[in-house]
Amino acid sequence: MTMLLQAHSRAIARLRPRNLGNLPSRSYRYAVLSARALIQAVGVDVPDLLQGIVTNDLRNLLNSGDSLYSLMLNIQGRVLYDIFIHLVSGNNAEPVYLMDCDATLAPEIIKHIKKYKLRKKVDLSLVTHLQVASILDAKLSDIQSRLSSDVVNCISDPRLSWFGCRCVVAAGHTPLSDCESVSQNDYDLVRYRVGLAEGAVDLPPGQALPLESNADYTNAICFHKGCYLGQELTARTYHTGVIRKRLIPFRVASDATGILPGDRLEAPDGKEAGRVRSYLDGFGLGLVRIAMSESGELLVRTSDKQLLPVAVRTPDWWKESRIAMNTPDT
Repeated sequence: MTMLLQAHSRAIARLRPRNLGNLPSRSYRYAVLSARALIQAVGVDVPDLLQGIVTNDLRNLLNSGDSLYSLMLNIQGRVLYDIFIHLVSGNNAEPVYLMDCDATLAPEIIKHIKKYKLRKKVDLSLVTHLQVASILDAKLSDIQSRLSSDVVNCISDPRLSWFGCRCVVAAGHTPLSDCESVSQNDYDLVRYRVGLAEGAVDLPPGQALPLESNADYTNAICFHKGCYLGQELTARTYHTGVIRKRLIPFRVASDATGILPGDRLEAPDGKEAGRVRSYLDGFGLGLVRIAMSESGELLVRTSDKQLLPVAVRTPDWWKESRIAMNTPDT
């Protein structure tokens, strides 16, 4: 196990936000997120264009440096893409936004946005001179004065502020001079321990539903912004409060191999409880029936015919998100 996971093991295993905040500040660890890309959107009509196709409210981006997390849905209300939107320049004449997205989907996202551009004054382009990085064990208030001049923007992760900081930084440079570099896999493994979905593997385009993917708990949706693409089903589901499945973190009891997305999760009596969405080195995310996850014990039937015990647990931060949103239990 890497140094990153050794430093995080106790904190993440308990899934408590205060534990990440209490990690020692003497050495920070960052991961360059090679699985992410950046799209630049420039033009006076960018806010109006994006407002109609993202789930969050761009009116919350008031000043340069502001950021938010959001989704783009299809007309049926299923997730197409997850994005972090940064307002880099708030110049009213020509504001500049950066969209942090899944690298494999970036060209598709540009094409998707252009479908709704019409005659709006918006220029879209891939950005190659910048990269996305995550500082996993830092509070923004602790590191802000120490950020490198190569950092374009750095924010507390808008999904869960205690998860760390997310930065846009010049390609090939570090956000902090005293940072220790770790891998994309290390970052993903910490995410899976916490229960955070990100990118096309965790949120397969056209398949995942936003509330089943915990978008309501990760500040990805504004329920009072008005119309946007895919809003009807999302709003109806939210207001009825009927969400029977959610993405839940799981741990395999042994260091198993051969677990793949789509593998069956089942109860000890053989009834299907859900499906594996993603998996890495003993940890993963599964779309699981909430009622069947309450025992904390399931089995995964792997593609190579193994039947392995799995520990599942709903994260504590779900409760805190429900309290903050005044949302009933699902």
